[in-house]
Amino acid sequence: MIQVLAGQDILSRTRPCSYASTHPLSWDRLRQIPGFAAACKDALPTDPTAAYWFARVRDKLSAYISEPSYALRRMRKGSSNSARTARAMAFQKDSKTQKTLAEFDVLLSHLPKDAYAHELRGQILLESGGFGVAVGSYQSAALFAPKEPLIQARHGQSLLAAGQPKVAFDVLEKARARDPVNLRLMRSLGLAYAQTGQDDQAALATAKRYVMRGRLKDAAFHAQRAFDQLPRGSIGSRSALDILDAAKRQSKQRKP
Repeated sequence: MIQVLAGQDILSRTRPCSYASTHPLSWDRLRQIPGFAAACKDALPTDPTAAYWFARVRDKLSAYISEPSYALRRMRKGSSNSARTARAMAFQKDSKTQKTLAEFDVLLSHLPKDAYAHELRGQILLESGGFGVAVGSYQSAALFAPKEPLIQARHGQSLLAAGQPKVAFDVLEKARARDPVNLRLMRSLGLAYAQTGQDDQAALATAKRYVMRGRLKDAAFHAQRAFDQLPRGSIGSRSALDILDAAKRQSKQRKP
């Protein structure tokens, strides 16, 4: 992996400078890795759990970025959980949703409490238009991984897609409490506010999302809409005012 990154450094138009970078240069890392690996070779015990999850991640990612035919040839005889996950991803990329779900049915028969298997099944259903069924999969995923904000966020998105904005709102708020800088989550939360008639909060959520993206000019537009509707002195109105002030300061700094 580091060798690939080092090769990209060579192709860069400008000579990389370690002092101007937030990370060590790839060639510097590459020189350090063999010594680090040699020092740790006998000190690190084998972890079967880590090896299992690494295999699942590796095979899933491989199937996701490969041609479906290649992934299916490579995994066609595998009966492991990681092989079934990979085949499911390959079938989905090949638009064979029924075969995808069949793989998940077998996978979940072995792993009924696996939150990530339920989550991936929900994602497949959501992307295939099965919004109501996807809600059930995400609900199971959230039940078995109640502290995972990414799963909670996707659960909220499935509820929005299924036309349940009030329930989605509560789920998304809980997810935001654990992950306040998730852009996709903030977009879904803005939609939930709008669909439940809270236009002022919808505008504020949109403003905050633009702030996270560094687009203060767009953030100011929505912050002004929120400020005009929110009660003066409320937490929301103060947040909107902070965004407006930040946008004004940035605008002044850019003027010659």
